[in-house]
Amino acid sequence: MTTAPRPLAANRENANKSTGPEAAARTSHNDFVEDKTGFLTFHESAIAYYKPQDVMEEFFVEMIARGQWRIKLFARCESAIHHGSAIEAFEANSEDNLTLEQYLANLKPAEIFTLYSKKNQTLLKNFRRYKSQANRTIRFAIDSLADLRKEARHLSTH
Repeated sequence: MTTAPRPLAANRENANKSTGPEAAARTSHNDFVEDKTGFLTFHESAIAYYKPQDVMEEFFVEMIARGQWRIKLFARCESAIHHGSAIEAFEANSEDNLTLEQYLANLKPAEIFTLYSKKNQTLLKNFRRYKSQANRTIRFAIDSLADLRKEARHLSTH
């Protein structure tokens, strides 16, 4: 099945919009702004789960919520990069009778990494680094919250 010129051009334009540092930054910013209510609900859920007892505990619960929210946004950005890279590779390399899904299914595992431009490889590497940093922040906040609670229990028994 051959892709008609008009849909092919639209696919190419969408891929260009959904890849690159500008798109990733735009996606991250837009997701946060458009889903501010979602973040607030997420934050309120963290408050309800951890039940902070004072300002210090609230601080660490907020660190946890923000870190988890960042990981969620990074996943969305990574998904956009994967999708855009797949479309770019499909349009550049596929035979006319294959669909995008068929093209991707026929790739060998070693060929998958060739789909990504250097720019997208760098972005994905950065997102992995940012996710690791967010995970460390979450771990720090959880450990700090536990230490605060342990200290409070110790002080209340003496």
